[in-house]
Amino acid sequence: MDFLSFFVLFPAGGMRSKFRGGGFIAVLILIVAAAVAFDFASEKIPNILIILGILAGLYYRIGFLHDGAIGKIVFDLFFPLMLFFIFFVIKAFGAGDIKLLMVCGLFLGTANNLRCICLALLTAAMIGLFRLLIQGKLLSRFGSLFLYLKFLVVKLRYGNGEIEPYLSKERTERVAKIHFSLPILTGVLLVVLFNRLNG
Repeated sequence: MDFLSFFVLFPAGGMRSKFRGGGFIAVLILIVAAAVAFDFASEKIPNILIILGILAGLYYRIGFLHDGAIGKIVFDLFFPLMLFFIFFVIKAFGAGDIKLLMVCGLFLGTANNLRCICLALLTAAMIGLFRLLIQGKLLSRFGSLFLYLKFLVVKLRYGNGEIEPYLSKERTERVAKIHFSLPILTGVLLVVLFNRLNG
């Protein structure tokens, strides 16, 4: 399977054609778009929006698709948490972003959500690289990352106590922050687009 096939082909037993219930997928897009707006306005994604998203996703899976595989639904929901838990612990990934990806998992399923995550990470990397090039901080940021990873390895092997967050000082400066909700929205839109084109 080549790189492009990962994003446009769906596994056996998955959604090979268009997503069923286009209105529900539109609801997902609206929820993620609202999360982007809140994220930029207040740097927080409201829990009420996440709760509404989870309820809508559960109704989509159980009420509309009549999906009786409760175990799979639970896995689709919590997969992003399992995937990014360690990054959340070191404060490299926000809780709101993880919860937003959990909502996406309910609507898209794990396979499509993983594609969404990959596309979101790629988008965020491109944004971050562009900003570092514009600010002339590319080499210094890679140097900071290397020193932090070295510190983390030593801390995990010999140290005790709480792990210091990655970029804790930079996170107090708005110039260093990437609103990951926007790359998530990009990933959702691209996954839906690929699905439509492949249908």
